Amino acid sequence: SVLWKIPLPTDKRTRMARLSSNRKTASGELGNFRDRMSSGHELERAQESFGRYFEPRRKDNPYDTEKLIEALADFGLKGSTRQEKMYLHELLAQNEKPSVSFGDFCRIVEEAKAKMRTLHASAVFAAWRCIDVEDTGALPAAQIIKLLEDLDLAPPIGTEERLFAEAAIDDLQLDDRGMVNVHESEFAVEKMRLHQESMRRRKERSIRDNFCFDQETFQEFRSQLLELHMNFCRLDEDESGLLDPDEVLNLLSEFGFTSEESRLRTVKIVEELTEERGTDEVDFPLFLALIKRLRGLEMADKTEAVQELFNYYDSDKSGELDTKETCAVLVSLGLQPRTVKEQQGIATLMEEVDVDGSGMMDFGELLMMVQRITENFVQIQRQVEHEKAASLGLTPSKTTALQRAFEALRSQDSPGLGTADVER
Repeated sequence: SVLWKIPLPTDKRTRMARLSSNRKTASGELGNFRDRMSSGHELERAQESFGRYFEPRRKDNPYDTEKLIEALADFGLKGSTRQEKMYLHELLAQNEKPSVSFGDFCRIVEEAKAKMRTLHASAVFAAWRCIDVEDTGALPAAQIIKLLEDLDLAPPIGTEERLFAEAAIDDLQLDDRGMVNVHESEFAVEKMRLHQESMRRRKERSIRDNFCFDQETFQEFRSQLLELHMNFCRLDEDESGLLDPDEVLNLLSEFGFTSEESRLRTVKIVEELTEERGTDEVDFPLFLALIKRLRGLEMADKTEAVQELFNYYDSDKSGELDTKETCAVLVSLGLQPRTVKEQQGIATLMEEVDVDGSGMMDFGELLMMVQRITENFVQIQRQVEHEKAASLGLTPSKTTALQRAFEALRSQDSPGLGTADVER
């Protein structure tokens, strides 16, 4: 990795000793205190999160691990990696008792905040090293926003979330030189992680409530809901909440339904669904129903091949595959990543499917992941094509028309077009 090629003026022992000293000082004097639910904003968010699943005033709510996982996620403490998921489940197992109160929830939040900050420390340190190139062990407070940017946690300038980030930086404890050390910066980073996750889930619930989605639909699309809604609204230029069939087909092309065979099937399904609803246009709920129908058909097409590979690699006949076996299936299907973005996409989807952090996957989960990875690869390719087209001055509609023509003329066995096809 490029990060680890940066030359540092001090040796590793000196750097680690300094980091350890910073941690001991912060933990001993401030760390535990700052993880407490002290601010009105945090207490309000905790009460709202807990109250969504339990009675806040009751001290004898039945202990429910799954509800607590959801409440923690609404607060912002959502496990994304296997390690984080396992930790949260272990924490709740340690605190399990017949009943749970709001006070119990606050104590769980405080403990989880401290642990999650520690779990994210290595990523913060890696980004820190790219900024602190002179290895001083401290940065001016103004440069902490750069740290957030490198960690993809800095909101756009001029937004309320940007003001929140700046306030989090202002709250940091400065050393004698008026600087922020690496451990201290972890508090601002974690505060932004919690805030962004909490806001993301709030937006998801808002979309759910606005369109009256049932729980099954909401959970099925939740991980993609914001992205799908944003893309839908992007094409809904008149803000009518409706797209015409051509706009829907253009949008679906960005999700992998681009071959001529798939396009014909998609057109037919769009016609069927709009006729069932008695409308010529598509609203967002109908758009999700369309994706569900198409995704189901695509998965049915893949079932036989995926089942054969699943059975082959499930050598102990446990009905589950571990991470290594799952990766072997993906390679056999030609779904190994070719770019960093594709690699990140696969890692994210594997973590998403592995809800409990066990690292194991059954056939249904594997089939869904294979489908989502296939869609993800096409999305990444479409994004690259649109960026290239924009640089050439092509409009989105012109780009889509060229993509359709390319897919219609391209042979299934060829990644490109011949001279005769280009002339056509």
